[in-house]
Amino acid sequence: EQIIFGKNYDGTPYSPNFSKDGEKILFSLHKHNKKQICIMNSNGTNLEVMLEGNFSQPTWRNNNEIFVKKNLGGNGEIFLYNLKTKEQKRVSYNTIDEISVSVSDNGNLLLIYGDRKAELIDLTKIDK
Repeated sequence: EQIIFGKNYDGTPYSPNFSKDGEKILFSLHKHNKKQICIMNSNGTNLEVMLEGNFSQPTWRNNNEIFVKKNLGGNGEIFLYNLKTKEQKRVSYNTIDEISVSVSDNGNLLLIYGDRKAELIDLTKIDK
């Protein structure tokens, strides 16, 4: 079955990706000059706006946590967002304007790359 984003709501979706269990789809939505981070069921139902503001490029860490890029004064930084508690934790403090992130399969390593530089972050240290 094909899910057409435009049929389900108004806005332009970016960076869609499935949760680790395949039950949810995470994506950025640009709607009327607003940026939102949204989650919906993999069948296209139950759209929820999780974050609104200067957030983009969401990526799953696990089924309960996502990484998002947040623009802070012209420089993108990466935040970990807990879907249950709604807590945000900044995980990058650098001069790289983060273009993209990649998470290891076990969720313990985060690779951030941009501006022809890369940084590897051990997430087990920030979980403490």
